[in-house]
Amino acid sequence: MRTASRTRCLAVVLAATALLFAVPVLGQTISYISMPDAVGSGLQSSFVRARLSTGAHGGITVRIASDDTTLAFVTDAELTPGSDFVDIFVPNGSIDALFYIQALEDTTGLVTITASAPGFSDGVDSTAVAVPAVVLSGLTTTHNVLDPIDEFQVRVGLPFGSLISPLQ
Repeated sequence: MRTASRTRCLAVVLAATALLFAVPVLGQTISYISMPDAVGSGLQSSFVRARLSTGAHGGITVRIASDDTTLAFVTDAELTPGSDFVDIFVPNGSIDALFYIQALEDTTGLVTITASAPGFSDGVDSTAVAVPAVVLSGLTTTHNVLDPIDEFQVRVGLPFGSLISPLQ
């Protein structure tokens, strides 16, 4: 009976030890800096920062994921096509993982972006995919084919009152 008793004690200690290692470090979080309220359909956000609460992590990979790839993708490079997730390595001493949100054309809705890393609580936030607007400026009101070239500008972005948001 004494051997069986020791075995039960050992099993309890091993189970408690396994649980101790499975618990993430409390207080380490991921938050967002510059998460846009909305991204225009068919457009890309300016960069967003997933910020770790500490730089003392030994070097870590942060996964940024879109929960709805019918609305938006994420990417770690401005000119790289996005996907449902991107893994970004953050060196020890650094705290930011930079990424972009790419909204798909002809869609609207709310997409949730999740940043996760071992030992950190997930950072979760949402952004709307909205209908973009187009503004033409600098055009003359009348134009004749014999007139000189009429230079004008086209801006695409999110409506902001009577203006267009320049951040996309």
